[in-house]
Amino acid sequence: MQVRPEAQVLASLPGKYEKILHHIHVHHYYLGLEQQRDVPYAEAVASWYDHVYLPTVESVREQNLLADFPGRTETDAYIWLVEHREALETA
Repeated sequence: MQVRPEAQVLASLPGKYEKILHHIHVHHYYLGLEQQRDVPYAEAVASWYDHVYLPTVESVREQNLLADFPGRTETDAYIWLVEHREALETA
């Protein structure tokens, strides 16, 4: 299934794709609650990419956050930001 063929979700660290899948599953669940319907999985993946992942990656690009982290990817930055969101919000 290719929902966004142009998308490149590439992690450089092992075990990170499982975290991304978990984020998509949670998004799928809450999207269904929000819309009060059974949301097709492909639609939820597209929604996660468009409304969660891509805006975060665009911020990473705008801030040039990867300049100090050679070898890391935008997906690595996304995962790190999501994992540390609470600490970042209180800082």
